[in-house]
Amino acid sequence: MTDSNGLEKRSCSDSEERYRLLIRKIRTAIVLHDAQGRILDSNPMAQELLGLSAEQLAGRALIDTEWHFLREDGSVLPVAEYPAHLVLSSRQPLRDFVTGISRPDRDAVMWVLVNGEPEYNDAGEITMVIVSFVDITERKRVEEELRTSEAKYRIVADNTYDWEFWTDANDHYVYISQSCQRITGFPAVAFKANPALLDSIIHPDDWQSYRNHLMETKAGQSLGSVEFRILDKDGRVRWIEHFCQPVFDEAGTWLGTRGNNREVTKRKEAEHLKQLTTSILAILNESTDLTASINRVLEIIKQGIEFDAIGIRLQSGADFPYFASAGFPDDFLIAENSLVVPDRKGGLCRDCDGNVCLECTCGLVISGKSDPANPLFTPGGSCWTNNSLPLLDLPLDQDPRLNPRNLCIHKNFFSVALIPIRANHKIIGLLQLNDHKKDRLSSDMVACFEDVCTSIGLSLMKKQAEEALKTSEARFRRLAENAKDVIFRMALPDGVYEYISPAAMEQFGHAPEEFYAAPDLLRKLIHPDWHAYFDTEWEKLLHGEMPPDYEYQIVHKSGKVRWINQRNILDRDEEDRIVAIEGIVTDVTERKQVEEELRELNAELEHRVTERTKELERRNHELEQMNKAFVGRELKMVELKERIRDLENNPEKRGDQNARQ
Repeated sequence: MTDSNGLEKRSCSDSEERYRLLIRKIRTAIVLHDAQGRILDSNPMAQELLGLSAEQLAGRALIDTEWHFLREDGSVLPVAEYPAHLVLSSRQPLRDFVTGISRPDRDAVMWVLVNGEPEYNDAGEITMVIVSFVDITERKRVEEELRTSEAKYRIVADNTYDWEFWTDANDHYVYISQSCQRITGFPAVAFKANPALLDSIIHPDDWQSYRNHLMETKAGQSLGSVEFRILDKDGRVRWIEHFCQPVFDEAGTWLGTRGNNREVTKRKEAEHLKQLTTSILAILNESTDLTASINRVLEIIKQGIEFDAIGIRLQSGADFPYFASAGFPDDFLIAENSLVVPDRKGGLCRDCDGNVCLECTCGLVISGKSDPANPLFTPGGSCWTNNSLPLLDLPLDQDPRLNPRNLCIHKNFFSVALIPIRANHKIIGLLQLNDHKKDRLSSDMVACFEDVCTSIGLSLMKKQAEEALKTSEARFRRLAENAKDVIFRMALPDGVYEYISPAAMEQFGHAPEEFYAAPDLLRKLIHPDWHAYFDTEWEKLLHGEMPPDYEYQIVHKSGKVRWINQRNILDRDEEDRIVAIEGIVTDVTERKQVEEELRELNAELEHRVTERTKELERRNHELEQMNKAFVGRELKMVELKERIRDLENNPEKRGDQNARQ
């Protein structure tokens, strides 16, 4: 019996020793408390974590000024909430209790995870409390960093401009950012409460494409984006660029969808306005009459921006009536068509500068009297508002308009834009955009249409110039095609005819089409005697040397030789390069024939004059000889008569004369 007791004692002693050895080697801190909470024993791990030796710990009470427990919020833990005390007071085990330990030898708090187990005697009284705790300081640091990171993520996610979301396999929102309210008008809680809310606000025309995209995403076939429209809480259309991707677990099971929705309304509006502008410019550049072009432009604008009414005013004399319109009631157009203010004498009222006075807001914009300080006006001189009602309350002394009619407001047009049309910096008209709904306009849209109006103004100038050119060309063509002379234009240096008048048939025997088909035809028609002359003059022409006119011979298609006179001018481009020769070709064959006949006649006359002159000279010589003979005879007769008279008057001489005889 004694041996049996001894064995039992030794067995208990060995068991206790193994127990003590175990708690000393285990990496979990162990502290044994008695029924009053005093420390009975501790293992080395506890001594290490608490920073006290076994001797220092033995017999310590729950309260100690050297170190103390802390709550997770950093406040000091009351004695009643100490782990051992909680076990003693509740008589229940303590599980996963987190507390901090503030040690005097450390600045940083050490965090531990505590468990407490009560030991009972046969009477059911607590005889001992075993408190174990594990250092979770590193885990707490990681958790804190994780919480901080998660808080940062949530702050970032909740404040992102884009609408971030995450839905589970049942299409319920795991997360949705607050920006969904900015885009749709509905808060995040509304989407969480109703996962089908997004489907319900998608534009009917885009709903199927969105559903197709989601089905492809769930099947793992899509990783891209899709664009669609939604109707926000106020019924306004907004464009969404949607991107999402499927989320799978390691086994490949689909867990849900992660993605974002970005509002791209402004971008889509800009793209749409750009396309609209391109279409308008294409129409304005077509060779159609002005009325047809403007009406087509109005129709495209009305369809493109879906406004209720659109009109264009253009200057006509001193007034600016509607040149074209769409959507305005007839009574509105009748009342608003004229803007001029008549004076008492039935004339036009003018300001101090002599400008015609124009009524209402349209007149204000057309007159260029925009106020930069007024938010209704743009730097480009346009006037626009998304709510015209406040204009009714504008005091007369603060209203810059002359005779405000406010008919747009009375017809319930809330969104109104009046955009000037300019040409050469002068306002020649106005584009008017009216809609019955509010908030239909934006500064970007107005700026876009200011550019459109500039194009309209330039187009008006162009079309007016084209009309003038057409009139001039028609007049020129009538003159050219009915002229006897050949009128032509030839491109240089290629020598290709751009125009040659029908008179070519008469002068050359060849129709204009033959010259277009064979630009060297004229070279072939030139008389062989003039080939060298033509080649020399052509080379000079290409170098800018050209006499006022040419005269040379050609061989008509009939075989007859004809003379032509060609008068030319050179056409040069902006860089002074010769690009064409223009001229008039006149048939001068008759003139040349007359000149030849005159030359022959002159030669004959000169010959005859020469012969006549020789004959006259001969006859003059004979006459001179005869004159000389006649004069000699006459002189002798005179002398004889003198002698006879002398004899008659002097008988003595007559006697002597007879005696001599």
